[in-house]
Amino acid sequence: MSLLVSYTFLDTYKRCHKRAKLQYIDKVVDRSKINHRPFIVGIVVDWLFTKWISEQGFMDGWMEMKAEAMFRWFADKKHIIYRDGSDKENLIRRTVNVARLLQEAAYDEGLPDLPEDEIDTQKIIKFKGEPGFEEFEFFGKADLWFCNKKALWDLKVTVQKKYLKEFQLRFYAWMFERAGYRVDSLAFFVPELSPSFISIEWDDSIRTDTDLEVIELLNDVKNETEWAITAKDCWGCPVRDHCDKIEAEDVIAEKKDDGSFRVFVGEDLFK
Repeated sequence: MSLLVSYTFLDTYKRCHKRAKLQYIDKVVDRSKINHRPFIVGIVVDWLFTKWISEQGFMDGWMEMKAEAMFRWFADKKHIIYRDGSDKENLIRRTVNVARLLQEAAYDEGLPDLPEDEIDTQKIIKFKGEPGFEEFEFFGKADLWFCNKKALWDLKVTVQKKYLKEFQLRFYAWMFERAGYRVDSLAFFVPELSPSFISIEWDDSIRTDTDLEVIELLNDVKNETEWAITAKDCWGCPVRDHCDKIEAEDVIAEKKDDGSFRVFVGEDLFK
């Protein structure tokens, strides 16, 4: 099986094997049809933050000034199901507020004072040929990579700490080091929380534990045959309407001598 392996795929697989297959392998739902409401503020803020650093030179107030216009621009191009008539304006207000908080947090962490070539935004890591998993291609995109400090940060737009999953950053570090980069520190950058800078432990012991965890998870994917529903809750799943559908290749009709047919479905094929 040739497969593009990202953090989002592995995180989905850990929650529900079948969803991972339907969403990322079979791709039963076009990404343009997925409701982007839960992500739209983060999408806009990610874009603003990247441009603010790479093109605007940390110009004071630029993100906040551009936030509403960029929200409307992205919202016109994404499929969004708003909760009610005021939802869009509420999301715009939140985007503007996050942009303001993000600038304050970036100033507090001294980002504008760093050398111009120190911060690499939206850095892509893509490689294949990992021993034992040659059929997998690994892909990741880090929000902030500090070249000299060898620090990896992930920007999160959330007010809930439960979305700060340490495995995400550790898997990113695992990929970075497989691609030839040394990673010395990890952190979440969360402007809506206080403190906004949340360091994640990363040392040789954790590096070893992460390697074992990732290899075990990749082996599970590599050897997967059932792709069963393993989710405890299907709320919000973009592919749940496809879970009960029987794929054509899982159905065989056998013609009997009397002209009628006997149909075998799924596991019955092997009985």
